[in-house]
Amino acid sequence: MKILLVTAGYSIFDAKGQLNGYLSYLTNNHLSKKGHKVKVSDVTKDTWNVDREVDKLL
Repeated sequence: MKILLVTAGYSIFDAKGQLNGYLSYLTNNHLSKKGHKVKVSDVTKDTWNVDREVDKLL
């Protein structure tokens, strides 16, 4: 199965927004080991590009 995993994490007060990234990492590893094709989009990065994300969806 092809899976697009979208993750985002924002810093609020003492939280650094790392939990979502770690959960995304665990999910990606688990699904990949099961034989799924996983693409991850992190929408918190400054390099986020709409065209690249649309290509992932297609």
